[in-house]
Amino acid sequence: MNILPRLLFLFQSLPIKIPMSTFTTLNKWLSKFIWQNKRPRIRLKTLMCPKEIGGLNIPNLKNYYYAAQLRSLLTWVCQEEDSIWFGMEQGDCPGMFLDTIPFINPDAWSKEKKKVTNEWVKTTLSIWSNIRKTLNLSSSLCRLIHIHHNLEFPPSSGFKNWAGKGLIMLDQMVERGSLMSFQQLQQRYDLPAQDFYKYLQVRNYFVKHNYITLLQTPPTNLEQFVIHVIKGEINSRYISHAYKLLQENTENTQDIKRKWELEMNIIIKDDDWERTLREGHKITNSPSLKEFEWKTKIRFFRSPFVTSKFGGTSDRCWRGCVLVGDYTHVFWDCPKLTNYWKDIQGEIENWKQDARVYVYKLSLFFFLPPTVMLALL
Repeated sequence: MNILPRLLFLFQSLPIKIPMSTFTTLNKWLSKFIWQNKRPRIRLKTLMCPKEIGGLNIPNLKNYYYAAQLRSLLTWVCQEEDSIWFGMEQGDCPGMFLDTIPFINPDAWSKEKKKVTNEWVKTTLSIWSNIRKTLNLSSSLCRLIHIHHNLEFPPSSGFKNWAGKGLIMLDQMVERGSLMSFQQLQQRYDLPAQDFYKYLQVRNYFVKHNYITLLQTPPTNLEQFVIHVIKGEINSRYISHAYKLLQENTENTQDIKRKWELEMNIIIKDDDWERTLREGHKITNSPSLKEFEWKTKIRFFRSPFVTSKFGGTSDRCWRGCVLVGDYTHVFWDCPKLTNYWKDIQGEIENWKQDARVYVYKLSLFFFLPPTVMLALL
């Protein structure tokens, strides 16, 4: 499949704003291709989830687009000299610093924002705003603000030597929720003694904007990612990393878990559910068994209860037991399966070792969480 690389090439070429209606249309085409113009049995958003949470890793084109555009912003942050276009964009924004603008409070530079004439810069900032809304990020990502380039901090132009010593952003000045002392910064970044006055300036800046309180909260996954990029710990595969972060905030399979809970009248722990989804891909090398295992847990198959809603068929079990044939009944509760499950229970009881260990292994084979297996047996 070479469609995704072609789209990624377009997404990365220029920061062009693509209407959301375009992705809606692309998703419709993708769904039609997957289901061959038939009625979908599983939502496309569920299929786009990572395999670890019950999906099939179908590409989420909108998130790939966001991730590709986020790469441009990371180039601003890192000030990559090899990127000629970065110098062009920065040159079109005199008096502004592209490596800091994305992270300060928008109210602080609302007037300066109107001075931006470069359409590519406008588009990148607009897409960044959409990403922040998607991830429910706060209005100010202050821990990522650069000390050297800062519109909110007029003396910042005199802190170039700090950046040269590795002290780049505000997050590096905070440890365990408190502002580090000048002596601690000296030891860590080899700052000269005459920089103590600069430290007092930065400390006043922290107090004025109440950043100490904001920095006491743990960093989000996106903030941690950008911090690693700024420190040079991540210098490649930006799009892959960003895409995974965006996927963490997408659809999950909790609604499917709730359907199992409602039918079985039990509570499935989130840890058990996630472990079953994760381990299900490792229990066999057979593609057909993996496919059947996934389809069963995600409720792909249509039970008599489901097909009866389309009209023309009964909701009773097709084995002739006269009971409602919902998903749980068809696979486990049907009276005609009682002897089979009793045999399974007898085999477990005959094992001399801890039965719960085998229940866990069986739960992976029968595509159910261990708590569900223990409740059924």
